[in-house]
Amino acid sequence: MRNILLLLSNTVSLYLMILFVFLMLRAIMSFFISETPSKPSLFIYSVTEPVVFPVRSFLMKFELFQSIPIDFSIMITALIINVLLFFV
Repeated sequence: MRNILLLLSNTVSLYLMILFVFLMLRAIMSFFISETPSKPSLFIYSVTEPVVFPVRSFLMKFELFQSIPIDFSIMITALIINVLLFFV
């Protein structure tokens, strides 16, 4: 039983670390916007958007985040992932 929990913990940690790396890549790529997105950028977007979208939707409920032209959802999602990694 302990081995199964350890395997599950390691798997979740690995998933969260990979997701964190993709979030950082997405943040860096946002500085290099191109008219035609490449396949790697589309892949990173498709992997991270299901995680970022709920955070963005929650933040848009607050007027402060609606008026700021910066998307803080990626940074807050990365922060949540780091907190989860601390507990896993």
